[in-house]
This record gives sequence, structure tokens and C-alpha cells, in this order.
Amino acid sequence: MQRGVPLYQFTAIDVRTRLRFLAYGQQKSFSNGWAFLLLVVFWLRAFGVKQRIIIQTDWGDEFGGDEGKKIAWMNQRLGLFDSEITRIYKGRKEQNGYVERSHRTDDEELYIPYGAEIEDTNSLFLIAYSWLRYYNTRRRHSGDNLDNKTPIEYAKEVMPELNRDIALFPPVILDNLSSSSFWKGGKDVCVLQFQLG
Repeated sequence: MQRGVPLYQFTAIDVRTRLRFLAYGQQKSFSNGWAFLLLVVFWLRAFGVKQRIIIQTDWGDEFGGDEGKKIAWMNQRLGLFDSEITRIYKGRKEQNGYVERSHRTDDEELYIPYGAEIEDTNSLFLIAYSWLRYYNTRRRHSGDNLDNKTPIEYAKEVMPELNRDIALFPPVILDNLSSSSFWKGGKDVCVLQFQLG
């Protein structure tokens, strides 16, 4: 990869359907992690997902680390969207297996064969978006109830009213978003500047 291309991939995966959402950042910072979590929650709500959203993360600083006050702060805000963040149990890395396995798939099917074509953020976006669209809508999966279905096929089976376009989440560059004037700075990083309700 060339200079200026973000170094970090942020991944969210629905463990039931395997629908995935990706974003990238130059920094593995809390502001980027928080922006990513909010984007995923907003995306799901915009597409009519009404169930409670439980986001399980590792203990990385980008998702609050082991700072209890920060986690409580995040959950207070996520609660406005009937969502919450939980953690894998320390020492139980297998609980993060779905995401880790998907990273291996990214390496084998995206970065190894196409990584040399990623020259800048524009080519990263185009290649990553094509990959994510393929992964969510065309790539067949095995395992828990998937039975050789694509993630969107299985998601539509579980929730027939779901709009298929939910699978087309664009891979955002988080640094651009988390530093935007749209978000408040300082202690309240990434709190929307409008009030709900």
C-alpha cells in the first residue's frame, strides 16, 4: 500500500447473517472507533432494523479500552438508539472469532490478490467497496444456518422486510469523519450536534 492510505480497518459483522461493514482510519483512535460504531448503528436504524443492537468488541482503546466511565458514557448515548456495547471476556479471544476469521478472509481474498492495486484512498475505497458488495451479496457462506447462502440472502430470510441495500455500506475513511465540524470536539467527541426528539 502507498503512503496516505489508511493503516487500520474497522470491522463490524452480524454474527447471525455475516453481513459486514468496513471502515478505515489512519489512527486506531477512540474518535475513529466511536464514529464507526455510530455509523453502523445509524446505518442499521436507517434501514429499519428495529431489534436491540448489541455490539461486542475487544478491549482496544478505539472502543473504550478498560475505562469504565468511557464505556458508561458510550452506552448512555447508544441507549438513545436502543443499542449497547459489551466486551468479550478477557482471556476469551475465541469470542471475537467471527471478526478474526473475516480478517483472514479479507487477507486471502482482498489484500493479497488486490493489495498492490491500492495506491491511494480513492483506489482503496473502490476496491474495498467492490469487495464488501461482493462479500455481502454474492459470496456464499457455510456454517450456522447459512447453508451456502449469501449474507443478504440469509438476512432477507430472517427479516423479509429488510431492504437489500443494507448490504451496500460504503467503506468510510473515519479520520475525515471524526474530525469533521459535524461532530463536537473535546470530551464529547462524535456526539451529534442536534437533539433527538
